[in-house]
Amino acid sequence: MGYEEFLSGEAVAEAARKRAWRWSAASPDCHRFRATRGSGDLHIVFCAEYDALPDVGHACGHNIIAASSLGAAIGLAAVAEELDLTVTLLGTPSEEGGGGKIDLINAGYFDDAHAR
Repeated sequence: MGYEEFLSGEAVAEAARKRAWRWSAASPDCHRFRATRGSGDLHIVFCAEYDALPDVGHACGHNIIAASSLGAAIGLAAVAEELDLTVTLLGTPSEEGGGGKIDLINAGYFDDAHAR
């Protein structure tokens, strides 16, 4: 559930850490995190959503969004330096009813993004 994504948030975060991305946690429990590769002028942000719905589970597809965002970010990061890109993977919690991205917007996580 929103802001209780302990296992899913950690799984996505660990996948980024294993690939030596620059890492910063926006919260100590890995609900919100930022992992970055590259240092180019064009900044692309992928949002990994991973919460579920009460009594329904992952019917909203956020588990698929987390996996596809992670895969796309890893793929683009492989050519980030060659293409002069900065690639960021954001862990975005509580999309169902909690407004997790609003917290990240207010904290400035999208300020320098060109595409998200």
